[in-house]
Amino acid sequence: MRGLPLYATLALLAVTAPPAAGQIVFVDADLTTGANDGSSWADAFQGSRGLRVALATTSSGSEIWATEGVYRAGFAGAGSAGNGFEVRFPELTLRCGFVGGETSIHERPAFDTPTTVLSGDTLGDDDGTPASLCDNAPTVLSAETVDPFAMDRIAVEGGTDVGFFARRSAVRVTRCTFRGSTRGAVARGGNVGLQLRAAGTFV
Repeated sequence: MRGLPLYATLALLAVTAPPAAGQIVFVDADLTTGANDGSSWADAFQGSRGLRVALATTSSGSEIWATEGVYRAGFAGAGSAGNGFEVRFPELTLRCGFVGGETSIHERPAFDTPTTVLSGDTLGDDDGTPASLCDNAPTVLSAETVDPFAMDRIAVEGGTDVGFFARRSAVRVTRCTFRGSTRGAVARGGNVGLQLRAAGTFV
């Protein structure tokens, strides 16, 4: 599925009121009804781009709960690299693997492998050829100067530089996988990159 054009994504962010600090914000990849404001499961941020909106608008000290499914980087236009997921606020926790409707993290399905995927492949067309990677985001998920940040039950894949990159941040990574970054760059490349006083705990 093709994503929203960049101008449409920016317009959506402009009209989305930031959730209050310390609350839970909901995201559902398959939802097509409701207010699309993240205030409840029924009104969760919607679709494969919903998680990007949640990360851009959720206040410090909050949690984001996201359902199973594939969330894609932002489509920046034909022939252009996609825009990855960016953690913008400190003291944020991203919890995934929900089916929707849970009121506690303990109500999630039993963990086997991550079922919530953050993909750098904006068009969903990766087939191993260089041409199919033109739309991929260089970095799928980044956390810079947002100490601390925690993430749980996520698969990160499809970046052309690095899957997850942290700078000047303490990050806690629980039951996550990082795979399919295609190139790698000096001092950053691979599936995970930590730089400039970044510290990571991987569980």
